[in-house]
Amino acid sequence: FKVEIQFYNLTDFNEIIVGFDLIHVSGANVLSTGKLFNVQKKEINTVICSIPGNLLNNDIYSIHLMFLTKNIMLLYNNEDIITFELEDTVRDSNHTGKINGVIRPKLHWEIL
Repeated sequence: FKVEIQFYNLTDFNEIIVGFDLIHVSGANVLSTGKLFNVQKKEINTVICSIPGNLLNNDIYSIHLMFLTKNIMLLYNNEDIITFELEDTVRDSNHTGKINGVIRPKLHWEIL
């Protein structure tokens, strides 16, 4: 899935780090990510972060959004800006219950 963040840059900075923490319903920080962008001043900017499929387990997650300067000065912070629930898709097995773990990447298995 993709996280699309659209924002209006009210600052005088043209280099801004856009980042977020992905938080599991248990409070565990699943991942933190961010990237320095060269953004337009006094204009709407849109950035997109792609999270690979089959990474997260079915459960409830929240996004904590933050904007920082290049020198890591906090410009904006919003915890729980959005909360969402991921649901299972078809599995390779007949197991229909919840699988343990916050993440559930699809790993490569082989028989030797």
